[in-house]
Amino acid sequence: MHIEKITSSGIVAVIRGASAERIIPLAYALKEGGVTNLEITMENPAAVEVIKELKNEFDDSMFIGAGTVLDEETARIAIMAGASFIFLLRLMNEQLKRLKDTVSLAFRVLLHQLKY
Repeated sequence: MHIEKITSSGIVAVIRGASAERIIPLAYALKEGGVTNLEITMENPAAVEVIKELKNEFDDSMFIGAGTVLDEETARIAIMAGASFIFLLRLMNEQLKRLKDTVSLAFRVLLHQLKY
């Protein structure tokens, strides 16, 4: 189960404010150090492209997600870019229910666990 990737390690590295050019080398360093859960914050202007690039670069060897997700549209964009998880900050119940149809299995499991 994907959720277990986060809970079993207990570590999610968060990259905030780094340029797109620096994120791939940072991800390699994190992976080499044993950190395989990586969150790219969505306030980064290049977040969508970075998530796509990281998913392409690391496939399933790293669990790539999006953070600082403030609204439904940003969540949808992150999911479509390939985010395996998203950290939601302000979504309301109705928005979560609408997203349920477009999200990954891991996110649907999380929604189920939260009773959405």
